[in-house]
Amino acid sequence: SVHSVLGRGSTFSVNLDNFRVGSSVVALPLPTIHPQFSLSSLRVLCVDDDNDVLDAMLTLLHSWGVSCDQANAHSSALEAARMLRPDVVIVDYQFDDAHSGDGLQIIRALRDLYPKCPPVAIMITANRSIELKEATKMLSIPLLNKPLRAARLRSLLESVSRNGV
Repeated sequence: SVHSVLGRGSTFSVNLDNFRVGSSVVALPLPTIHPQFSLSSLRVLCVDDDNDVLDAMLTLLHSWGVSCDQANAHSSALEAARMLRPDVVIVDYQFDDAHSGDGLQIIRALRDLYPKCPPVAIMITANRSIELKEATKMLSIPLLNKPLRAARLRSLLESVSRNGV
């Protein structure tokens, strides 16, 4: 049956005739819950020349418990990485500063700082060119396109955290 009052809501009810409770109770399986992996052990360096993008990325990463540093150019990225070695670098591809080059050059320079155990690199860009896809694939750099799907980034970071750095 249905009982409805305009502007207040509705009540639905079902009456089951000839229903008997059996002597045995069947337990339904509980859904499998996959716990989210902690990201608090990661140190991430975010490199982007757009301060609004950097702020948004840092806000997102902090909400996951990630320790973050930031840089807006090639030189500041190297300086930050020298001070505190990052586990992961998240780098934009395109930079307006001619001295910064592109994100691939920044990643190479950051990897050169720590040749025995370079930080894991992730590139985030609006550039969808085949050339960039091939270049990042050759360098084993995951490529995420803008607009960013936060769940995909979190999955990558959880994988890094789980597998050690």
